[in-house]
Amino acid sequence: PTSLSNGSVWHLLEDSSGSVWAGTEGTGLNRLDPTTGKFTHYRHDPKDPRSLIGSTAYNIYEDKSGALWVGTRDGINRMDRATGAVTRYVHDPKDPGSLPFNDTRGTCEDSQGTLWVATSYGGLARFDHASGKFKAYRHDPNKSNSLGKGIITTLKCDPAGGLWLGLWGGGLNRFDPKSETFQRYE
Repeated sequence: PTSLSNGSVWHLLEDSSGSVWAGTEGTGLNRLDPTTGKFTHYRHDPKDPRSLIGSTAYNIYEDKSGALWVGTRDGINRMDRATGAVTRYVHDPKDPGSLPFNDTRGTCEDSQGTLWVATSYGGLARFDHASGKFKAYRHDPNKSNSLGKGIITTLKCDPAGGLWLGLWGGGLNRFDPKSETFQRYE
């Protein structure tokens, strides 16, 4: 019960306290306590809305407030590390301010403290902490400065304030949050 819950690990993060977090295939999130060498498991429980929204944790990010963002194929979770309580964010086709697609592939904060979430098919999303809403940036075939065509596979915020996105079938894109435009490298 205190070992790694699954040998298939998608993502690793060492947080600001020195704990190591492992996102696993099908068994959620694991936290390794560096002092004891034991794991604590955080799993999806369909009966508990404060548990992870999905069972496979693709990416983990610690924001500047110390909260963990855990991306799954079923949505993204904001976890309070002190309590383990989770706030879930999922796509709702009736709400344009919801997460644009549930399968998330990366999370980062830019130099201004804005949180960004990359979704595989729904584009890039900016999160507004005050409203809890997302603004999506998607591919537009009529705009050469929109997100390139392809499936987003990775996201990285750079120190200069831009964002880099890797796309399966669409090369590399750099997003400028100030102009809200993409430069494509294909």
